[in-house]
Amino acid sequence: AMQEVRNQNIAYIFQQSANVFNPSMKIGDQIAESALYGKRTAEPIIREKVHALLQSCGLEPTKRFAEAYPHQLSGGQIQRALIAMALINDPDLIIADEPTSALDSHLKESVIKLLEKINELHQTSILIISHDLNLVSKISSNIIVIDDGSVVEAQSKVSLMRKPMSEITRDMLNASAVFDSKSPNTAAKVSNPITMIEVNALSKSYAAKTSIFKKNVKDIKAVDNISFSFNKGEILGIVGPSGSGKSTLARLLALIEDFDSGTYKFEGQHVRELSFSEFEQLKTQVQMIFQDPLSALAPHLTVKDVLFEVLPEKNQGLKVIEDALLNVDLNLDYLNRIPRMLSGGERQRILIARALLTQPKLLICDEILSALDVLTQYRIVQLLLKLNQSLGLSLIFISHDRKLVEFLSDQTIEL
Repeated sequence: AMQEVRNQNIAYIFQQSANVFNPSMKIGDQIAESALYGKRTAEPIIREKVHALLQSCGLEPTKRFAEAYPHQLSGGQIQRALIAMALINDPDLIIADEPTSALDSHLKESVIKLLEKINELHQTSILIISHDLNLVSKISSNIIVIDDGSVVEAQSKVSLMRKPMSEITRDMLNASAVFDSKSPNTAAKVSNPITMIEVNALSKSYAAKTSIFKKNVKDIKAVDNISFSFNKGEILGIVGPSGSGKSTLARLLALIEDFDSGTYKFEGQHVRELSFSEFEQLKTQVQMIFQDPLSALAPHLTVKDVLFEVLPEKNQGLKVIEDALLNVDLNLDYLNRIPRMLSGGERQRILIARALLTQPKLLICDEILSALDVLTQYRIVQLLLKLNQSLGLSLIFISHDRKLVEFLSDQTIEL
């Protein structure tokens, strides 16, 4: 009976949607799979329903999307396909767990409108779980706020947004309002600035086969003829929608990947003219923090081990590691914890501490706040500002969230 309820009455939309789909199966087959289970309906009828759902979710032409594999879809398209899969058995309830956390503002809006449309057309109840209070308020009639495993507030949307009862709700709303302004970035900017990075006509393409069975290859331009410069001690913001090339540009600047054409100068030196030893040294001076902190941390290592393994000199001792933790506003109790014992914000702080141990000249932050609630975002942003001001650390901050980028940055590039 419980299995029947799970299969027919309740549908679940997962947070990491790209990991839900089987990479070796076509999207249409995966959407149809649960309806075909038990053969309650004839297969041709189910196939027709798959195409109707793809159409209602804005995935047209439906034949192309039904025949596509997961890796051929963008983040927003994957999320829409997952919603179509949730609807295949006409559920009474859809539970959407962080359905928009990794999407840009335009895609977030489109997914929310789609969920509203489903609610109206199918009279489907929707339970949406999110760290984004403003986003939840756009779709919900009632909101429950949970903190530390307990319900701290349950009100109608109107009442909660107008007069929040709990301290955590007020803090989240206040933090969100702060990002509507410009940061009081008081970092000392020198009168004769030194150019740190100068990029001219930088380009990067990837070869992609049009089909597994075809030999013809087309180039996908991830970064196309980008030019910019920024000075030592500044914060450069890079903003753009999903798929605009932000992460590719970050990997090029961090020397993780090589560019196809153009020039890249770091402190006046062409990176391609450096000797092997100079190039390797520069790679340690440019540190990058990635979007998913859990994937970047070895699950079996304690925080102490994670920090110790990057020390340039292993005889520096525990004091250096303890100082690194204190630099990112974490106490020494964290030293013996492993990643699964940490919150998302704490994991990002550990990654920042690890990067600082190499004494970098430049820290590149690639979508490091996208999966965090607004209050944690605010605290991490304040930490980045503190590091910029106290250490003179140069930062490149990459996000699809324009408000965050404009709040934090001295100058902004839009892709």
